[in-house]
Formats: sequence, C-alpha cells, structure tokens
Amino acid sequence: MKKRILLSILLVGILAVSGLSCKKNETEKVIMFIDGSKYSGQVKDGVPNGYGTLVWLDGAWYEGYYKDGLRHGQGVFYNAAGQKYYEGEYFQDEIHGEGKLYWDTGFVAYDGQWSHGKRDGYGILYETTGVKSYEGNWVNDKKHGTGILYSSSGRKIYEGSFVEDRWEGEGIAYDIFGSEIYVGGFLDSKMHGTGTAFDGAGHKTYEGGYDKGVYHGEGKIYWEDGVTVAYEGSFKDGARHGTGTLYDKDGVKSYAGGWVDDKKEGEGTIYWGDGVTPAYSGEWKDDVRHGSGKAFDEEGKLLFEGSWKNDEPVEG
Repeated sequence: MKKRILLSILLVGILAVSGLSCKKNETEKVIMFIDGSKYSGQVKDGVPNGYGTLVWLDGAWYEGYYKDGLRHGQGVFYNAAGQKYYEGEYFQDEIHGEGKLYWDTGFVAYDGQWSHGKRDGYGILYETTGVKSYEGNWVNDKKHGTGILYSSSGRKIYEGSFVEDRWEGEGIAYDIFGSEIYVGGFLDSKMHGTGTAFDGAGHKTYEGGYDKGVYHGEGKIYWEDGVTVAYEGSFKDGARHGTGTLYDKDGVKSYAGGWVDDKKEGEGTIYWGDGVTPAYSGEWKDDVRHGSGKAFDEEGKLLFEGSWKNDEPVEG
C-alpha cells in the first residue's frame, strides 16, 4: 500500500554526520548530513536535541522534537509533495504513542495509538474520502479485539470481536441498510458456532448452529413472521440432515422423522391437518414414501399397510 511505502520513508534513521560546524553544547545550529539532508534547530553535544527541522533531498521534511539525535516527542512529517503525512508522537525515531496518519487527499487515514511504527491500541481508520471504515482495537498493525467495521457509505457492516483482521468470536453483522442480519459466533469472518439470523425487517429466519457460514447441528428455521417455526431439527453442511420436524404456517406439525441432504429419508411420519393424526408412517427415500409403511385416513383408521415404491403403495 502507498501508506506503507511512505511509512518506510518516515522510519528511515538519520545517517552518520560529517563536517559539523557547530561547537559542543551550542543550542541553535545547522547540520549537513552525508546523505544530503539538512537539519536546522536545537543541538546538544553535536546532535539534534530539542526542537528542529530536518529536510531530505527529495523535499520531504520533519518538524518537531529530538532527543539524542533521534525524533522523540511530538512531531510532523511532510512528504516530498509538501503534504502532511504524519502528526503525533515519536519514540526513539519511531512512530509511537498517539498520532494521525494522512492520505494524500488530505484526509486523515488513521487516528489513534501506535507502538514502534505499527497501529496498536485504540484507533480509527478512514477511507480516502474521510469516511470512517473501522473503529476499535489494534494489535501489531491488525484489527484485533473489539471493533466496528463500516461500509463506504458510513453504515455498520460488522460489530464485535476481531482476531488479526478477521471476524472471530461474538459479533453482529449488518446488511447494506444498517439492519442486523446475524447475531452470534464467527470464525475466520464466517458465521460459526451458535447464532441467530434475521431478515431486513428484523424477523428471525434461523436460530441454531453454524459451521463456516452454513447451518450445521441443531437449529430452527422460521416462517416469514419470524415467530412460527417452519423446521426444527438437525442440519449438516447447510441442509436438513438427521432428525427433524416440519410445521405449517399455523405452527401445526406436518412431518417428523429422518432427513438426508434436505430430503425426507429413513423413518418418518406425515400428519393430517390437526398435527396429531398420522396420514403415513413408515419409510422414505429421496423425499417420497418408499419401503414399508402404513397409510391412515383422517380418523386414524388404517387404509393400507405394506410396501411403497416412488410414493405409491405396492399391491399384492
């Protein structure tokens, strides 16, 4: 990134000096360095000490405080184009403490804490347009800890825990309009663990287990009202798999039994409209009645018992 290239310039140490014209302990002097850079300011024991300005051959310059020849304390660095690049604290020639980094557009790029030239602690990251893109904690130049990520329009995208720039731990994800669409666990920036998903209107759509962004484990799918359960049971890799129960929009049970890859399979029962009386109880394959099973009328009277194939009873 451009800012990293500029930062490398910023962190270059002062080269050895030669031909100093100042005397020991004089406080205001001009020093010419062997790389062609020029220092003007306070000097002690022949090196910059106190307040001064260093100008490089390419036109970049630093204005601020020195200690024992190193930038130390408050200072401002300008690039060769004369634009402010960094303003804040230095420690032994490194960016360290509180400071602001600037885009070449003039807007602040980062405002916060630094440790030895890297973002570390609390800080705010901005787009080149000045819009805030991240606000929160940093460790070793990466988003780490608690923070909020924003879109280019300034709306929240994610709020919660970060680990080395990734969404990891507990957090909240938002849609492009700023509405919550997921609350729960994350791993490697994907939904993981236990969480709840919502539609844009705030209605619950799913609640339960996730694995790397898909439904996995025990969970519930909801109808559009966000209250009535449509399915409750097991999931695997995003599909209904294992044992689960289907409900209609009124919350009445319509099927209970086995599932494989989102299809009814194994032992299962479908129910009449009361959700209690079985219409069919037996084996399923590929989402149709197949194998041994029993059919009943709405009163619960047995109509057929025997083999089924492709959803039809086999006579004889």
